[in-house]
Amino acid sequence: QAVAFLARPDGATLGRLWAAQDRLDWAARRPVLGVHVRRGDTCLDGGRGELRKHKGRTCDGLAAYAARARAMVDAHGFRAVFLATDDPQIVAEAQRTNAFGVPVLVANEDVDRHQLYGRGYYNKVLKDMPEADARADARAVLDDLFLLAACDGFVGKFTSNIDRLAVALSNAWRGGDCVTPFESLDAAWCADFGRRTGKSIHGDFMC
Repeated sequence: QAVAFLARPDGATLGRLWAAQDRLDWAARRPVLGVHVRRGDTCLDGGRGELRKHKGRTCDGLAAYAARARAMVDAHGFRAVFLATDDPQIVAEAQRTNAFGVPVLVANEDVDRHQLYGRGYYNKVLKDMPEADARADARAVLDDLFLLAACDGFVGKFTSNIDRLAVALSNAWRGGDCVTPFESLDAAWCADFGRRTGKSIHGDFMC
């Protein structure tokens, strides 16, 4: 509930989200499974630095997520996948190969995600970007976060702050006592932000 209070979408954001859902025919496609494929800074230098820096995660391609997502589709009857990713090639691959076995929904397709992907750690890249581009990328990230939270299930990695926020928001928006189906590829839930208390299949990480 604290996360839901602090991360309240303002009027402009709600307008964007409702417009995106209308464009994607969201209501008619439910239940929708949210899938977050984080690449970007996680995959710098092949992801070799992530374990050394106690982030507990590795650089994985679409196949790792698609296998879990297809199992969720089969188990729970999801009729579409909302795909959030910082790598435009992941979107293209998912659509080309029918990776999830159901339609793929994507928001903010007009945002050039190449500006962030593969260029370094996001806080440093955003700092050096023109203000208009940085704002557009930040809005896209927030839209992805809120749309993931609006989904009826989730597949991602709990080593990602975005993923934990999405699941926390989803739970809070449903009253705090109804957790939708979820799959984390690498870690159990953790909430001690900034502390090395996270437990993943790759070792401890900074939560």
